Amino acid sequence: MTRKPDRRSRDDFDPQSVPVYPVGRMEIRPGADGRDESAWLDGYEVPIPHGSSAREVLIEAMAARAAARPGSIKALRVVGLDANGSELELVVTADGTVHDVSAQASDSDSMVVTRKMLLGVGAGLTVVATGLVGAIALTSRDAPPPQAAGTRTVTYTPPATPTPTQLPALAPPGWSDHAEWASPPITSARPDVAVTGRGESSVVWMVTGQPQRMTAVSGTNGHVLWSVALGDQVTAGPVATVVNGQPVVMVVTGNTLRAWPADGSKASAGQSWALPTGSRVTLTAGGPIVRLDGQHVGLVDGAQLVQRVLPAAATPVAVLPGARLVAALGGQVWTVTTNTTAPAPAQLVAPKGTSVGSVVYADAQRLVATLVKGADTQHVQLASFPLAGGPKRNPQWHTGLLPAISIDPQQGLPVGDGWGVYGTTAVPWATGKAVGLPRDWSTFAISGKLGWGRSGDRILTVTEKGLAGASRTPPGAPVATEGATTPVGPVAMADGLALIPAADGRTTRVYAVLPEDPSATAPPSTTAPPATAKPKASSTAPGKATKPAPSKTPAPPRPSTSGAGR
Repeated sequence: MTRKPDRRSRDDFDPQSVPVYPVGRMEIRPGADGRDESAWLDGYEVPIPHGSSAREVLIEAMAARAAARPGSIKALRVVGLDANGSELELVVTADGTVHDVSAQASDSDSMVVTRKMLLGVGAGLTVVATGLVGAIALTSRDAPPPQAAGTRTVTYTPPATPTPTQLPALAPPGWSDHAEWASPPITSARPDVAVTGRGESSVVWMVTGQPQRMTAVSGTNGHVLWSVALGDQVTAGPVATVVNGQPVVMVVTGNTLRAWPADGSKASAGQSWALPTGSRVTLTAGGPIVRLDGQHVGLVDGAQLVQRVLPAAATPVAVLPGARLVAALGGQVWTVTTNTTAPAPAQLVAPKGTSVGSVVYADAQRLVATLVKGADTQHVQLASFPLAGGPKRNPQWHTGLLPAISIDPQQGLPVGDGWGVYGTTAVPWATGKAVGLPRDWSTFAISGKLGWGRSGDRILTVTEKGLAGASRTPPGAPVATEGATTPVGPVAMADGLALIPAADGRTTRVYAVLPEDPSATAPPSTTAPPATAKPKASSTAPGKATKPAPSKTPAPPRPSTSGAGR
């Protein structure tokens, strides 16, 4: 039954008092003939009963959600979206009143619109028929109130909340085989998935469908927040990064960089930058690095792609705020700010008997580089150097001998929050206390404080302190494909859920699963390789992190900048 608006309650209600989360999303899409419309709520199509309109169904749905909301504020924030990506920010109350709270609405024009007015029952009102829910144009601010209209019943069944489903693959140890939610079909068996935000505000980013679309879903319940056509195949990303000082999620499609605000709130707030033909892009945590022809690198600065000169034979390793490029070659490091000349390099001082090899990781505080001893090409040590400082920079720590590995320059090391995995070794960047992993270890992904990899036919969970669990392969366990008996590894974490790509027949989705018991995320047992064990002379196990002896050269101060390259 349609509820009658209470004018007094509308006058007393302050739409700005409504919490900023959650945000509902409703969209009206025009049909192929330009007349028939479809209604979409949080990315799901909603049936329109005979005799009802798309607008009516959507406003009824949001009003019902507002009425069911716990607490004293019976209202929800809503984003109305049209087929062109234009948005209007609204607040919908339990009685069906719609408040326009878009940034462009001035205080004097604060708009209160009843549901009947929104449906077109009222003088001086036009609702744009091509799609934007609540895209309202008043021909007169003093228009008379809506005429009385008969009350009728609209039957509405909201889209079902995602329900637990059987994971069509073996889960890693300690994780449930029932998914809390599943994504729309994705385009890759091992997709790049980005996660932004924390808790109920977490957003999971993935590429879905064919033709490909960028899709943002709630990390808590899997609801599609929005999905936008990309127009070309994705060649890199999505990756959480920083552009112009703001956190974004970025992809590369054809000759275009595309980015959206990391909070997942607005598809229309996306930005794009044209790429020169033939350029190669590496998406790092501090921003994209675009390799151009010759000795130049492109960095995003505002709405432009600016060039930075690259010293001969040097490798770009990081992007710092202000479109500053960090490049390295052996023990030399440059911070470049122009497209013409590079400054004099800083020197990374290697411990006696070693030389600096290549930089394998960089963040806002440090560079982590390999140390090479003599002609030994099979082993390296890792050492951390301060990113900022004087012309000579001494190591803050260095590990024992580790097996040397090759690193894909486009992918870099798998890294999490404050740690990473170098080959078969987990390394916390702050201390360098390396922990050995199985010799046949292969990393799947790291997300936050947890990582996963394969050893033999087992999926293992790992933290910066070592292994946290091993998988099981019980007979009769459900599998995605006939004959598959190996567990599937997660690609990321969101709101305490492990995100696992798995195929059910020919359709692959991302499934979100909860830990089955605390051991899934607990620190490793004392039987794990000790972090402080010294390697034998012929061993390749990680050694104790060693702090270098004090030098006559004072250690440079730690920078206070934020954001960094990978």
